[in-house]
Amino acid sequence: KRLTSGAWISPPAAGMAFVGLRSILPRLGSSRVLTRPFQHGRHGPSPLRVSHRAAAGIAEMIGEVEKGLAVGEKMETGGATFTKLGEEANALRKDNDRIIAELAAAKATRDEQAAQTNRLFQEMRTDESKSSETEPKLIAILEEIHSADRNTAGLRSQQLQNSRNIADLKRAKHLIQTRSEVAVIESDVRELVKQPYDEATNAAAESKVEDVTSRLRTSFDKASVAVATTKRNLEETVAKLRSLELALRVRRDRFDAETHDMHSVLVSQFFQTQRKSVKIARLRDIQAMYAKEIGRLGRCRGMLKDHAQVGQVILEGDKEKIKGLMKKVWEEIAKAQKLHTDLSAAQARNASRLSKAFTEMRALSDVVSTETMDLREKLLEGIREDERCHSRMSSLKNTLAMCVYHLGQLRQALAK
Repeated sequence: KRLTSGAWISPPAAGMAFVGLRSILPRLGSSRVLTRPFQHGRHGPSPLRVSHRAAAGIAEMIGEVEKGLAVGEKMETGGATFTKLGEEANALRKDNDRIIAELAAAKATRDEQAAQTNRLFQEMRTDESKSSETEPKLIAILEEIHSADRNTAGLRSQQLQNSRNIADLKRAKHLIQTRSEVAVIESDVRELVKQPYDEATNAAAESKVEDVTSRLRTSFDKASVAVATTKRNLEETVAKLRSLELALRVRRDRFDAETHDMHSVLVSQFFQTQRKSVKIARLRDIQAMYAKEIGRLGRCRGMLKDHAQVGQVILEGDKEKIKGLMKKVWEEIAKAQKLHTDLSAAQARNASRLSKAFTEMRALSDVVSTETMDLREKLLEGIREDERCHSRMSSLKNTLAMCVYHLGQLRQALAK
């Protein structure tokens, strides 16, 4: 606001403010927030005052900062506001360090639990007589792993929020709304498949899942159309931008009104390109969210399908079919375990890259350059990949738990 209005800022102050604010603002988090930061007195607005109460939200803090700039709050490099923002950035870095430590501890515990589940599966394979004793233990451990994975997902979410910008947080409400709706359906399906098979109930659940999936796919397709349209507009804007750049190079020794006007148009084109690029990124983020929720609903449909298949075979009472289905279930267990092992290896490789990216970013914490942008992209890529691995491993544990449950049902039917 001060630059736009033509207010004079000394070159050292401008440079420090640019570096500091650009590195701090995107990482302001929800654990430390502003409380009544601007109190107006006869001497003008007072500096920011930060409260350390929990969970009010980064958007509120940034909104108060922008409000202060809009009303003319004086913010200087080394001033109270700038210092508070720096403290917030340092606090978030410490918060990320804590998350990394907790994730490392959770990973060690999870590896022990995974090894224990493998031992129990081996016991079930080698000694069928112990299955009735082993199955409850196995399901209990898998449920513990699922609960731990949810806690890990929460930590990763917080870490991601610490690295996001304001636009990402504004989309959080829509993300929560969609996920909440899918979570309710997912919970209902998990409860349903634990009950005896009923064709009408199963069909009603499948219809509900399909309705929500269809709606999400429609929204996904609309976002795809918007991305394609925005890309075409972006290409046209970039073409105009290149033409202006070339024209200004030819006129670089001219200082007339027409040249100045071309400079202003060039700046406008740069901002237009930026806006369109951000819009595409936001649309892609929304599509990723839709794709994730559609995938969760797809797993729900798979659970309902498996429930129907097992229920129908049990109702028929054909022991050969029951044995054949049990063989298929064991094959599914083997596939899930192999996938889990592959994901664990991929996660370990990604952890090494993520640690390196964190170290390099920390060394350049006060620098804004193309190098830091590339490093931040690698950092976010690593966080997303770790999130994907955790999510997939968690879903595999749910698959294994359902397989164990189906084996128990089929074994009981076979014994009748």
